[in-house]
Amino acid sequence: YEKALSYYEKALSIYLIIYGEKHSETAALYNNFGEVNRIQRKYDEALKYFNKALEIDLVVTTQVLNKY
Repeated sequence: YEKALSYYEKALSIYLIIYGEKHSETAALYNNFGEVNRIQRKYDEALKYFNKALEIDLVVTTQVLNKY
């Protein structure tokens, strides 16, 4: 799991440059962080990442819906 988290950290630094903080791909990556922590039973840490992903998804979805 530590190796997965290490790869996710590297990916996050790249995603933030390419996509920025408020993008669905970045949200998906935060969700992945949450899943790894959930599997490790680090529930407080997992919840932090799941909430971050949800917050981004809500912003992105609102932006998309406001276009129509």
